[in-house]
Amino acid sequence: AAADLSAKSPVVALTPAEQAKRFWLPEGYRIEPVLADPHVDNPSQIAFDGNGRMFVVEMRGYEQTREGQDILHPTGRISVHEDRDNDGVYETHRVFVDHLMFPRFVLPFGANSVLVLENDGDELWQYTDTNADGMADERKVFTTNFGKGGALGGQPSGLVWAMDNWLYSAVNAFRVRW
Repeated sequence: AAADLSAKSPVVALTPAEQAKRFWLPEGYRIEPVLADPHVDNPSQIAFDGNGRMFVVEMRGYEQTREGQDILHPTGRISVHEDRDNDGVYETHRVFVDHLMFPRFVLPFGANSVLVLENDGDELWQYTDTNADGMADERKVFTTNFGKGGALGGQPSGLVWAMDNWLYSAVNAFRVRW
């Protein structure tokens, strides 16, 4: 009954530097952005390979309208970012896999290869860069019957390779062993 439903000004996004000033940190700690706009758009998960490269799931185009209309277009991607001079900031940026239908997760899997699941997909795909140009040029089925989720927000996500050598994801009763 006491809710204020009057019109409000839109929330304006802060720059990474402005946002960093708003964190409360213990004395002696600091926070610095290592990757931000315009190099990523709608990031939903990150994973690192053995060489320190950061793979980012970008759910580009996700819920662009309040009504959820016109949202199922293959605009998602997996980008890869490298800190080649070891200063803690990722200065090299490439698109590793493009034109995905809301990618749910990424997991580096061997040299220049990642595992990816797309929304409403039942196949776990392996994308590999076979010619070392920084972009995957091979796509093959890693496994089928991975298990589909429910609504758009309740799909499997966050693939983790656990110590028992099984691959697990959230919101999923299925697991895979390689």
